Amino acid sequence: MLRLMTLGLVVAFGLLLAGEAAAGPLSGRVVVDGRFEDWSDAAPAYAFPGADPGTDPPVVTGLWIRSDRDRLILRVRLSAEVLLQGDSGLALHIDTDANPATGQSLDGLGAECSWFFSRREGRVRVLGAPIRVLQGDLGLRQAPTVSASEFEVSFDRKASVAGAPLFPGASVALALTVESGGRVVASTGGIDVTLDDAAPPSPQAIVLPTREPGHIRILSYNVLFDGCFERPLPFRRIVGALDPDVLSLQELYRHSPEETLEWIRRVLPGSEWHTAGFGQGVILSRFPVLAWGPLGTRRRGAWAILDTPQGRLALVNPHPPCCGDEAGRQEEFDAMAAWIRDSRASGLLGPEMAVVVAGDMNLVGDSRQLATLLEGAIVDTVTHGLPAPPDADGTPLADAAPYHLSGTEAYTWRSDRSEFAPGKLDYIVYSDSVLDLARAFVLWTPELPEDTLRETGLEAEDTVLASDHLPVVADVYFRDPSSR
Repeated sequence: MLRLMTLGLVVAFGLLLAGEAAAGPLSGRVVVDGRFEDWSDAAPAYAFPGADPGTDPPVVTGLWIRSDRDRLILRVRLSAEVLLQGDSGLALHIDTDANPATGQSLDGLGAECSWFFSRREGRVRVLGAPIRVLQGDLGLRQAPTVSASEFEVSFDRKASVAGAPLFPGASVALALTVESGGRVVASTGGIDVTLDDAAPPSPQAIVLPTREPGHIRILSYNVLFDGCFERPLPFRRIVGALDPDVLSLQELYRHSPEETLEWIRRVLPGSEWHTAGFGQGVILSRFPVLAWGPLGTRRRGAWAILDTPQGRLALVNPHPPCCGDEAGRQEEFDAMAAWIRDSRASGLLGPEMAVVVAGDMNLVGDSRQLATLLEGAIVDTVTHGLPAPPDADGTPLADAAPYHLSGTEAYTWRSDRSEFAPGKLDYIVYSDSVLDLARAFVLWTPELPEDTLRETGLEAEDTVLASDHLPVVADVYFRDPSSR
């Protein structure tokens, strides 16, 4: 079998200064975010460069492995674009005690743990008995959630199943296989790995950034079935602590925009609030709403023109359908891209008007949907017309790319008992030709230190209790016209 000593993660630089919030991934630590810059110094543990692009079924063409005291992390490259939690056929088998005489025999391994990405479940052998596990049992992280040919995957080294530690020693062996038609059609073969026990870097301080003068704070939040009314206390604390100027809310099914307007007036009194939208897409704003309307053929979202002191801003709040409704989701993205294109052509969106799209995008399928969001790459051109870049200068919109305040995670949705792993489903994208991004972050209250909780009035479990989605924040401001 191939043998590999994983590289410890660099701790020597990049820690956050006390009192600062993370502006991105924590330096020196691999963050599972679907971006691969933090792998630049890692040599591949496995490479198979001879596969033809688009091979069906795909084969693994590259594998990189990192570890620290907390996590085992993989970067996997395939010969074709797949949906990891859908049609990939990919499976990971880990000989957790590095003993081929125990566990399930496979490629010279004795695998105690097998995870089947397409089935979204695994099997862990404890005292020889296979136990079914879900992603939450293993602390699984993976990205991206859309189809791709390259992924990041990590597991919690402190996980245990039926009281037995998943990783009992300092060495493991693993293999990646691809299944098709109920049989294994490709395998990396066994790879021996010595785990690194170095402590991962951690931020020196995690604080909640306050809204600064001249910045516009936008909060996108899927409240999970009217959660701000059904579970009012954590939402009151969260929204009160974040103090947004604009809220883009999803999943308000049983309460009207007028009721939601009264709710925000109670949570954040002292401002004149305005509302637009309906049902699955409600917009609340401290700034006057000059115009608004429905978005998409299913009226699942809304748009509004806001009159801010710095300039007019078009806030778009989409909520495309989830899960297996690929056609419906693409239809909503196509309709949104067409609305932006047509509104720019008609003058509703002037040449200097910024667009911000903030919502639960449910991007769990074809990567073309993300391209439609960012680039205006319409798929159904017969129905919706030709593609057009959505920014005012004829370029794509920019992804605010928020991370948790610790800089160690990038997911915006999490449900530990779900079959699906945590993922980035909620986005804020914006016109970077008109707007600058001061900061963007995802609030996960369990990581906040006690002093920050006291100062903000938050409680550690607030974002856990409020919704399966997390609040996503972006602070933006209008660029000086002379710099545009």
